[in-house]
Amino acid sequence: MPKNTTQMANSNDRLFTSSEIEAYLERIGLNHEAIKPLSQSEKLRTLHLNHLLHIPFDTTSIHLPAKWWSMTNAKEKFITLDHKNQKTNPELVSVKCDDTFNNIIKERRGGYCWSLNSCFARLLLSLGYQVSQLPARVFYHRNQDPNVTGYAWTPLCHECLMVDTESGKFVCDVGFGGGSCAYPIPFEENREVETITPGEKFKIVKENCVNLDTSSTDQGDGYTVHRWCGKWWGPCYHFYLSPIVFKDLAAFNWYTTSHPEAHLKTRLVVSLLQKDGSRRSLTCTIDEDGKQSETRLHTRKHVTAEDSDVVYLKPTYSELFKTLKREFGWGPSDQVYAQ
Repeated sequence: MPKNTTQMANSNDRLFTSSEIEAYLERIGLNHEAIKPLSQSEKLRTLHLNHLLHIPFDTTSIHLPAKWWSMTNAKEKFITLDHKNQKTNPELVSVKCDDTFNNIIKERRGGYCWSLNSCFARLLLSLGYQVSQLPARVFYHRNQDPNVTGYAWTPLCHECLMVDTESGKFVCDVGFGGGSCAYPIPFEENREVETITPGEKFKIVKENCVNLDTSSTDQGDGYTVHRWCGKWWGPCYHFYLSPIVFKDLAAFNWYTTSHPEAHLKTRLVVSLLQKDGSRRSLTCTIDEDGKQSETRLHTRKHVTAEDSDVVYLKPTYSELFKTLKREFGWGPSDQVYAQ
């Protein structure tokens, strides 16, 4: 694999400026002085953990038109999800450099894989790391025993990062909605890695993507990230050593945010890792018949645990914003949102 497959060819592929790096570090609770004494691998571990503790996985931009957050008459407007009718959110979510930086860093919102991991890749490149962005397909029955559910996979609608350090290569992922490892995973087959969530650990296995229809083609070099769920190893996602570059993101992102069968089109999720390893999440989903679930806030101590601290919310822009700001640090104090 090339040492650095993320190319800087145009303004969208640019590195962050020094002031943007400082703003990014502040967003994740760090500064240059805090990370300066650390080795490459130690610094990467610190950046990765802090990113997950401060920036939520967040699909609101896919479902809720940006204009409604600042409109006075949106305060009591009910949130309606509709994954098949594109009129609900006709604004294509951008993954261009300036747009992701403004959304995640300046406006202090979250994002999903294409925005979070590409933004993190740009930060790492700006700090001197060698980074590759890798495409992946997600296991549909996450956190369930594949020997019971069987194997089913999404199209290539996820990305993770391969990062080089003085201690070797690491797989990084700060944009996995199912909850990724809190730390970079060494790119070593079957090496088990502990995380901050009690009872969970991760490993990487070189293998073909199980039960993927490839009867007429070679799968290529693929690896699966597995999570120990207490009684079984459950696949998280399967990635390939076929790097993509920043200009490829628009095509992948279009499917994730616009195709009616895309996984994230059926669920509004905002989720943030807590220091004790639990996850605090806000969720609202729709089924195949278009029925929308209740909007709820809850905590899950680990992936197979029951939900606790459940709060049901009135699904209005005003109520949602107050909750996002209180629970997930969403939005700068001077931002005009529906309140």
